[in-house]
Amino acid sequence: MRYLLDKLSIKDDVSMENSFIEVNMLNAMGPGTALFISGFGSFELTAFDPPVQRAVVVGVNLPAPGTFGPYDNYNLILKFVLPDTPPQTIDELILKSSPDRSIWSGVTLLTFECTLDPIRTTVRPQGQRWVGEPILQGFIFGFNEDNDEETQ
Repeated sequence: MRYLLDKLSIKDDVSMENSFIEVNMLNAMGPGTALFISGFGSFELTAFDPPVQRAVVVGVNLPAPGTFGPYDNYNLILKFVLPDTPPQTIDELILKSSPDRSIWSGVTLLTFECTLDPIRTTVRPQGQRWVGEPILQGFIFGFNEDNDEETQ
């Protein structure tokens, strides 16, 4: 990754001092705890002008969504989470699968320009009419003990 960022820093509008990537694990929860699944989320902020804020979420070894009920996709929700305030939804999207359907991922560009609050992601199976219980959850940016997902 350092190599890629070094190559980007050759351009005039990119500076390594102001760019960063944060990567965190997602934890199995609910019906996902009975399976051998995992995931991670990353948050990238570049020094491009204007800045690019990209969130990437990957679920590994996820079974077919129908394993959890009448579902055919996985839904991803990103939320700002602060203590003593209700979570605020930033984005919601459908994850795409690898050809063998064992890896599901989603990427979104975030379009806010402000101080960044902690961002929590939740992955759920989803069908035409129903959304299932969360199976993966975690922070992709700004996790600390004060905004632990167990309390939200």
